[in-house]
Amino acid sequence: MKYYLASVILLFAACQSIRLAQADYQSAQSDLSSVMRACRLAPAAANYWLRASNLREIDRPDDPAVDAELSRALELNPRYTEAWIERALRAEIHGRVAEAERDYLMAERIDHMYKPAWALANFYLRQGHREKFWLYARRCLEVVEPRRLEPASYNPAPVFDLAWRVSHDPAEIRQQLIPPRHFIVADYLEYLRAHNQLDAGADLALELAAFGDPGDNFNLLNFCEQLINTPKCQPAVRLWNTMIDRGTVRSERLAPEQGASLSNPDLKRPFARVGFDWRLPPAEGVLRSHFTDSRELRVEFSGDQPESALILYQSIPVVAGCAYRLTFRYRTPDMDHVEGLLWQIWDYAGQRSISVAGKMEAHPEWTPGEARFTIPKDVSIVRLGLAYQRPAGSTRIHGTTAFTGFRLMLIPPRALGGLASASESMWSRLAACVPLTLTCSDAASPRAVGQTIAFCGLQAMSCGPMARGSRARDENPASARTTDFSLCLSCVTGFSLSAVFSTVLTCPRAGMDIDENCGTWPGFSRVPGCAAAVSGALCRKVSGVPDVIRHGDFVASPLTELNSQPCLRLAAIRSKPSACSLPVVDRFFLSFSASGGRR
Repeated sequence: MKYYLASVILLFAACQSIRLAQADYQSAQSDLSSVMRACRLAPAAANYWLRASNLREIDRPDDPAVDAELSRALELNPRYTEAWIERALRAEIHGRVAEAERDYLMAERIDHMYKPAWALANFYLRQGHREKFWLYARRCLEVVEPRRLEPASYNPAPVFDLAWRVSHDPAEIRQQLIPPRHFIVADYLEYLRAHNQLDAGADLALELAAFGDPGDNFNLLNFCEQLINTPKCQPAVRLWNTMIDRGTVRSERLAPEQGASLSNPDLKRPFARVGFDWRLPPAEGVLRSHFTDSRELRVEFSGDQPESALILYQSIPVVAGCAYRLTFRYRTPDMDHVEGLLWQIWDYAGQRSISVAGKMEAHPEWTPGEARFTIPKDVSIVRLGLAYQRPAGSTRIHGTTAFTGFRLMLIPPRALGGLASASESMWSRLAACVPLTLTCSDAASPRAVGQTIAFCGLQAMSCGPMARGSRARDENPASARTTDFSLCLSCVTGFSLSAVFSTVLTCPRAGMDIDENCGTWPGFSRVPGCAAAVSGALCRKVSGVPDVIRHGDFVASPLTELNSQPCLRLAAIRSKPSACSLPVVDRFFLSFSASGGRR
């Protein structure tokens, strides 16, 4: 008897399985009749009733049976999120907004995942409720999972699209939409890069770089690359430096205004070939080998290379209006000539070449080489590249050349009757403010001694413009009147500060003392008749060659040379009226010869 009962149960289970399989097959068909047959075969399947309502709505949207089938699906499964959303959407289409909102919210209460939040965000967008839109759009990003861990997770890009339809204010979108989730910040940065919203992504890239995750390097370096190509110098440099600080990129920090524009100049690290690092673009017939142990790059020309080829290049941030000098060492052990091998500068913004002075010749042993160029106005990033361009009438070069020891030096604008206006913004950022009190009791002008330009508060010779005024002529020093200036101590190179001032202010009628807060520096001559005193703490005495002069919160960086002479730049940035109307110095250079006491 028990075997008979078991056989009946198995037969019933088999029939039921066949019935359900048939229902599942019918529900997958695209015609309404087949789906309704599935509903009859499996009347307790809520998803079949939802499928029937969707198909019926296509041909007969006003048919009451559509609503009946939706209601039937919800009766069978009150937690059926898709059915609540479908019913809410249908109510919204027919103008029943309150009913639609109620059903959307019911779906969100039942299911706290992506779909209900996405439906509510779209609903409130259509209804013009911005605050509620931001609430549910942000919730979409709070529940989505990283796609690298869960490939089936939802792509957040449609949420970003929706947000940019609502607002074009990057700050509002950042505040209202983006949660502090690492992978969401990464996805949003990639979205901004793909849509060329670089200004909106600059600060976001810094935030992502601050995580210090090497897994973000692909996104960050791609974004940095696009900043360079746009070009947007300051955001690109800030991002590059942040990645260096966090250890995700191995390189030197860049500071173009201080002359630090070249990455990996010693060739001691493998080329990153992205961002501000060396790159080796494809060049047929040219074999390039980088040896980090000997810190050299060897380039072998087969003789069959194209007539024009880019061999090596690096994107470098520069200071507009300034000149640069690239130095390096090279050798050509088996080449009889190197005609056509030259350095090129390409302006990303203007899409033009910038002229470069400098020529290489064949040398079997290591020999120094250099290239000089000047950056035009409004240029902040250029491509420094080594290229080959076969000159007309010459044969292609053949053999090996090697390079090592690159250095890029910033040369300030030359003072030809004044400063180049293109560099004023640079100087204003470099300046360290120093209060200066000038006391004058003699109308005599300062004199130039050799290559030294002396300044005693009345004139500056071979310098920038000055506003001339009346001068005190009282020979009695006690009756001398004073005026206060604020001068910018910007740059010093090659000399200690004491030697600089002793040289610069050596003049028959000029002397200089440092007040008691700083002590007296050696080498100053005190000459009666005209005196100048520096008030306040100017700077600590620097022994040796100063790399950076610090004063308060300002930083002044070294200046290399001016007309082949080291120089100190002073610029008046503030003046106060006083009883004595001495000349107000606008800007000028104080130059001095190399005999001025090098430390």
